[in-house]
Amino acid sequence: MTHPERWAQRLRSALRLADTVTPRRVLWLNFGLSVSIGVWHGGSLLLAWQQLLPDAMAEAIKSVAAISLSGSALVGGSAAIALVWRRLQSPILLMHGIVLAAGAAAHVAWGAGMLVSNTWVDHFFWEPGLFTLSGCYAAWVLSRFSVPARLRPSAPVYFLPAAALALAALVDISVFLRLILTSE
Repeated sequence: MTHPERWAQRLRSALRLADTVTPRRVLWLNFGLSVSIGVWHGGSLLLAWQQLLPDAMAEAIKSVAAISLSGSALVGGSAAIALVWRRLQSPILLMHGIVLAAGAAAHVAWGAGMLVSNTWVDHFFWEPGLFTLSGCYAAWVLSRFSVPARLRPSAPVYFLPAAALALAALVDISVFLRLILTSE
């Protein structure tokens, strides 16, 4: 077996393993992630409102938090509903896939936009890996729960999480390296 064939086999094994995760666990994960985002971005927004952050950073946080907290409330609240009423799991997970994918696409566009325009906010920080993981997870939820079942085995849908991982990792690493190389 050649090296690329081994990697393809490992990728298929990882995706098959991911497909064994139950919808209920995905809902718990989405609920937990939503609460975490609420705490992180809500806390940052509170600091911005209290004028405890530099002006440029506070404005950036206010614009991002308005979107992230709304999406977080939607995903977290609907996950809680689906955990109580199981018959709503499928439609809510379908919606989660769309919301998470839209958020991940916006996140990738934001990161790529920063690279192209070379605009940075004072006191900007980047957490490499988190960006990549969130993009891959969003693509996995989309491909598993939002795409019709008859299309899931097709190669573009089945390998969508791997493609999202590659794209998000490229932007993630590029932003991180640019940040390191241009920091004073």
